[in-house]
Amino acid sequence: MVELRGSAALPPHRRADIQWLRAIAAISVVVWHTDLIVKHVWNNAELTRHAAYNLLGGFGVELFFMLSGYSISLQVMKLSSPTQFLLTRAYKIYPLYFIFTLVMIVAYVANPNLELSARVENGFLFVFFSFLALPQAALPLLPLGWTLEMELVFYLMVAAAMATGMIEAAKSRLGWLLVAFGLVGFAIAANPSGGMVVFEMVNPFMAAFGFGWLLHCRDTQPGRSSGAFAAVAIVVMLCLSRILPEREAACALRMALSGLIIVAVMRLEPYFQANPRFAWPGRVIGDASFSIYLSHWFVLSIAGKLLPQLSIAWMGIDGVRLLGILVSIAVGIIVHRLIEQRLGSWIALHRRNKRALSLDGA
Repeated sequence: MVELRGSAALPPHRRADIQWLRAIAAISVVVWHTDLIVKHVWNNAELTRHAAYNLLGGFGVELFFMLSGYSISLQVMKLSSPTQFLLTRAYKIYPLYFIFTLVMIVAYVANPNLELSARVENGFLFVFFSFLALPQAALPLLPLGWTLEMELVFYLMVAAAMATGMIEAAKSRLGWLLVAFGLVGFAIAANPSGGMVVFEMVNPFMAAFGFGWLLHCRDTQPGRSSGAFAAVAIVVMLCLSRILPEREAACALRMALSGLIIVAVMRLEPYFQANPRFAWPGRVIGDASFSIYLSHWFVLSIAGKLLPQLSIAWMGIDGVRLLGILVSIAVGIIVHRLIEQRLGSWIALHRRNKRALSLDGA
């Protein structure tokens, strides 16, 4: 196995391999949800009817969690305090998430009978928790937000490790703690989404965060083989998949696949640096991955409802799925450039101005 160090010291946005991995993860999730665009025309066309895809499809969630562990491990040493870390993550995630959650509220006002938006009737607390992606018993108003609940719990654990000095004293300990929580989650077979805080902490997905965290720790430690670590982790997941219940076994297989993809793509980073034209598609889609993730559900759902009125059924199931994927990616890129980037620039400017005022006052 090849070492994964290479450009590990570079900021995440300059790592073409990481952006390609984000692009792959986003596309995987979009593919998983393409049933939304075909179900109104073709019955019994679900991708999950294929046994192999039912096991491994949608691996993008596990891949996103691994990348989050890796990226946060890369970034966290540059931040001065747990508060700064949490604020940085909140500014990154919440603005766009608020917008798409608000769309669900607007959909409810426009048509209270819509299945998903009708859950506004669950009450103020449910809506409030949904907006903040706080762990709760039900899936949030925007169902995709359950992954952000997981991210939030991970961020809180990182902040706690920063506050207690664990990051500075022995950074890898947090990674092993996350892996331990994940293994306990595999053992107890708790519901991996839509749970309360304890179920969010102790569930299999924590092992994905831990894998990414430890992989980066290995990348930055002289004499440590990140490739060998990844190989052992993949073998462990494959072995677990042989003894776990079906749902947990599928999760372990997707983690093994995601780990293999990370190792393979990170090996290409020197090639991407030498050949920027091959890095460009990954950068474009990877930069927009969060926007693609939040918007694709709406794109595919709307397209699916319009499909019976459009004359494109001749394209067949696979053709329509591909069209849905391409449109979802295109819309996500537009949302990223017109909304997410501009919000990020405005927030960054606001924070700089606020910091400057604080320094002037001091």
